[in-house]
Amino acid sequence: MKTRMTLDSLFVAPSLRLLAALLLLPALGLGCGEGMLTPEEEAEATEDSIRIRPTDTENWANLTVQLPVGTCLPGGNCSRPLAVSPAIKIDGTAVNVGAAKRLPPGAHQVTVDNVLFAVTLTGGQSRTVTLPVAHSKCQAASLPNAMQTDFGATPTFRNAACPTTLASENLGFSDVILYQDDGACTSAVRGTWNPAVVAQLDCNSLNYQVWGVRIAGRCTDIGDVAGPDACRRAKTGDWSWAAAPTTSPAFSASDRAYAPGAYTYTIEGSAPVSITLNEGEQREIEIALPVIGTAGDLFRATINFREARELPDAVPATITSSVAGERAYSLPATAVATLNLQAYKNPSAVYTFSAGGRTVTLSQTSSNTISLNRIDVDDVTVTREDGTTYVTSGAYELYFGGNMIVGGTPTGTGIDVLPGDYELVLKYRTSDGDKTQRHTLHL
Repeated sequence: MKTRMTLDSLFVAPSLRLLAALLLLPALGLGCGEGMLTPEEEAEATEDSIRIRPTDTENWANLTVQLPVGTCLPGGNCSRPLAVSPAIKIDGTAVNVGAAKRLPPGAHQVTVDNVLFAVTLTGGQSRTVTLPVAHSKCQAASLPNAMQTDFGATPTFRNAACPTTLASENLGFSDVILYQDDGACTSAVRGTWNPAVVAQLDCNSLNYQVWGVRIAGRCTDIGDVAGPDACRRAKTGDWSWAAAPTTSPAFSASDRAYAPGAYTYTIEGSAPVSITLNEGEQREIEIALPVIGTAGDLFRATINFREARELPDAVPATITSSVAGERAYSLPATAVATLNLQAYKNPSAVYTFSAGGRTVTLSQTSSNTISLNRIDVDDVTVTREDGTTYVTSGAYELYFGGNMIVGGTPTGTGIDVLPGDYELVLKYRTSDGDKTQRHTLHL
C-alpha cells in the first residue's frame, strides 16, 4: 500500500522531507511500532511515497499414509498384494497411499475403511503412518465321532465359522453430542453419549428426536432419528445411525490394510479374542475353530420278551419323542431276545414307550427295564358237524381296565402288551352268522 504525502508547504532540504514524512505517520493512524520502517522499506521511500511489503511464515506438517514393504495395492507386483484397496481419509478428505498431505499442526482424524484413529502433528514435522496388514488363517478342530444310538436325538458336530469382521476395542471417538432441532448442531444439546453413558440409559424414557450429531468436533445432519431407537442401537454397539466411523472392518484369509490399534474378533461359542495391530506390522492371525455341538450323556432301555412272537405284528411297539424331528423306534417283528437300547439324554424331551395301547414314560436318570407279553390271535377254525373244518378270518379288540385300547385288529396277527389283566373280544362270521368270543387274559 502506498501513502502519498505532499510537502509543498515545507521549504526544507530534500533530506528533511523524509524526516517530515516520518513525523506525519502517527497522524495517519500508525502506531510507533507499526510505523517503523525496515532498512529495505526505508530504501524504497522516495521524495513523495512510502512502500510497505509485509511478510509472514507458516510452519505446517506433512502426513503420509503408506503400506509396509512387500505389500502393494491390488494388481501390484509384490509378495503380499492387498485383496482390496483401503479407503484412506485425512480429516474427511480422501488421500492416496504414499501421497503426502500438508496439514496444520495439531490433532487430525485419519480413517482407514472408515475406522478412525488420531494423529497429532507438530510444526515442521514429516510424519509417515505405515498401516498394518493382516489376514486370518483358520484351522478347524477335528470333529468327534458320536455314539450310535437307537432313538431320540442324533448329535451333530460342526466347526465354528471363521470370523469375517474385526471389532475395534475403542470407538475411535470419545463422545457423540446430540442436537434435537436442526442438523447444523446449533440448537440445544439433548445429550452427550458414549458407550458408558448409553449403558446406563433407559431408552424407553427418551422422548426426543435427534437431527444433528457432533463427533470429534465435526457436525453431521442425520435427518430425523428417534431417541429411543438411537439408544437401543447404541446399546448393541451400532453407532451407524450417528454417521460414526465404523468399528467392524472386514477380516478374511486375504491381506487387508487396517488402522493401527486394538481389535477383537469373536468365534461362535468363545469369548472375544483381543489383538493389537501396530504400525507397519504384517500379520497372519491363526485362529482355531472349535467344535460346536455336544453329544451329552446316554440313557438306556432294556426290553425283555416273555413269550415267543409267532405271528406278524398288528401294531408294533414303539418309542417316540415329544421333540419334533427326533428319531422314533419300532420294535423289530423278528426280535426274540432282549433288546438293549440307548439314546442321548435331552432334558427338553419326553420319551414314551407304547405297546398294545398302553404307555410308559422312560426315565433319563435311571435304568428302564420293560417286560412284554405276547398275544397272538389266529384266524378262527370252524368245525362242521361232519368233522370237516374251514378257516375264517375275523377281528379282535383288546380291553384294559374296561377301556378298549386296541380295536379292529385282524386275526392272524399278534401284539406285544405290558403285564396286566386284559379282555380280548373276538368277532367273526360263520355260516350261522356273526359270532363273538370273549377271553380273559391274566398276563
